[in-house]
Amino acid sequence: MMGGWLSRPVLSLLILGLAALGMLGWSLRGASRPRAGEYDAAGLRRLALRLYLGAAAGLVLVLAGVGLLLSDYVAASLPLFAGGFGTWITLARRNERFKHESPAIRRVVGAADAALTASLLAGVLLVGNLVAFRYGGRPIDLTVERSHSLSPLTLKALGSLDRPLTLTTYYGRAARSQAQLARVGELADLYRGARPDLVRLSTINPYAEPTAWEELARNVPSVALSPAGGVILQYGEGDDARRTVVRGDELFSLVADESGRTVPDRFTTRFNGEDALTSALIRLVEGKPVRVAFTAGHGEPTGLSGDPRQPSLALWKQRMSALGMRLDDLDTARHPIPDDLALLIIVAPKSPFQPDELAKVQEHMNRGGGVLLLTDSAQAAGLAGLLDPYEVRLGPGRVVDPTYNYNGRMTMVFAPPMGPGGPPHPIADGLGNRAVLVPSAAPLVLKGPGPAGVGEAYPILWTSPGSWVESDPDVSPPVRDAAKDAAGPIVVGLAITGPSTTTGQADGAPKMVVFSSPFLGDDAFVGIEPSNLDLLINASQWLRGKPELVGIAPKTHVALTLTSGPEKRTKLVFVPTVMAAAIIIALGVGTAMARRR
Repeated sequence: MMGGWLSRPVLSLLILGLAALGMLGWSLRGASRPRAGEYDAAGLRRLALRLYLGAAAGLVLVLAGVGLLLSDYVAASLPLFAGGFGTWITLARRNERFKHESPAIRRVVGAADAALTASLLAGVLLVGNLVAFRYGGRPIDLTVERSHSLSPLTLKALGSLDRPLTLTTYYGRAARSQAQLARVGELADLYRGARPDLVRLSTINPYAEPTAWEELARNVPSVALSPAGGVILQYGEGDDARRTVVRGDELFSLVADESGRTVPDRFTTRFNGEDALTSALIRLVEGKPVRVAFTAGHGEPTGLSGDPRQPSLALWKQRMSALGMRLDDLDTARHPIPDDLALLIIVAPKSPFQPDELAKVQEHMNRGGGVLLLTDSAQAAGLAGLLDPYEVRLGPGRVVDPTYNYNGRMTMVFAPPMGPGGPPHPIADGLGNRAVLVPSAAPLVLKGPGPAGVGEAYPILWTSPGSWVESDPDVSPPVRDAAKDAAGPIVVGLAITGPSTTTGQADGAPKMVVFSSPFLGDDAFVGIEPSNLDLLINASQWLRGKPELVGIAPKTHVALTLTSGPEKRTKLVFVPTVMAAAIIIALGVGTAMARRR
């Protein structure tokens, strides 16, 4: 098979263009030598024939240019476009004086003028759009869901690249696979547009390029497990390159209707492409799994719960696993905290931590490990000793808000993204303008600056000014008592920084993040407000010393697709075509009748 400039489509287009140029030269030879009125009837017929052939040659040149343009040969298409447009300009201008001597010549000159105008407009639009799409910057996204814009997390992940990233798409022969390939290609173009210096794109057809596919399968054996297609990510080059595969069923998933079924000729798909690709990219950049542990043995919620009324952290844990974190359950009463553990997460313990467990947690923090704590009572959880050195305590009462709440439930408070005064903390700043749902939150109180050399606490999440701390849980509905109930905004999240005694980290190293809502990461509330999950992931990445991975995770996009059999497709094509032709004929007949009258 011949490649490059001698591939069959390009060779055919070049031969077609040369033939058109030859026809053009013959048609224009001697066409304008006589003056107007010097042609006899036979001469006018020959001139009209030459003009017809010249117009056809111009059309062939333009079509050949379109073919080269669609084959990505932009530079080669420009001379053919110029030749076609130049042909029509020459025909219209050099034979203008003959149009009154023959109706045939008049029609050719008029058609050349009309074709020139239409083709110039279409050509400018086509070339401009293609050049802008291929070589331009980030596209303008006017969709409501921002379907064609990358998320802040993706942009930060791409910004952290220090080696080339190659995205190779591959799909099967089915029509649906080809449609999916186009959608994935659009997404890949957005990745390249964000980092054109390091992101490269390629496509491989396993059926048309078997040799290249076999070589790729040797380097990435997991591609054989995804015959429906997918994307291969390669980070780096040569023997040190890291590779992973995102399967087609991870990029697209079918969505059933209300009855739980899928309709044969109409199906809804959810496009998870950006989330899947960005998660895979973060895993590649990390290189090896990061160890994260959830504490166990104190009544903490598990990852999965068979009872929907019981707390569950499945969505949170699934998201962390997708980002390349290795999750474990750790009973600190029975086992030591591993030295290589990057993050320890404590969620809603019901029984208190013992002093020896508290010492293990403190030693983990001194080694530079992070702690993420979700509880509404540090005293009851036995964790007050972790907060006391930083002059932080969890106060009594519950935060309520009559305005910013979920479905009128005043204890299910929304915390707006911007707090009172000062720039937002990086953890909350990554959320943009989205609020967080903090159900049954207690007030976090900063008693004062911590002792020198211990560290410092920074508020990162507040409730609205209209909220307050309800001290009487029996009052329904809650009514603020100005004498007893502290007025908002109320701190419900804070970050603690400090030195590490064993790693030599400087002051300001991340140590602990505390949220005073024990249900912040529960599946039920994450389903109501996805910002909760983004906040927890941002806190985890910040505690690990990865601020470049703080941001809003990619959204999924749902689209309705209609499928049809051959008979329906014929109707869909035939009916509009017949209607358009009938309208044109009717307009022509009406115009002719009007002229006769």
